[in-house]
Amino acid sequence: MATTEVTPGTRRLTELTLDFLASLELERGLSRNTLEAYRSDLQQFGDYIGRHGLNPLELS
Repeated sequence: MATTEVTPGTRRLTELTLDFLASLELERGLSRNTLEAYRSDLQQFGDYIGRHGLNPLELS
């Protein structure tokens, strides 16, 4: 498995992802399976942009 460099941008993306998932759980009552699927997808996105040297907070 490839190692992803942890940058301030990717660290911030992780924090934002966890906040987003918590809000979905509390406000929308989404199931654990749905939240895990979202988390997995967002993690894969973060890994991809990290491998390509992109800052997730600068993407639009």
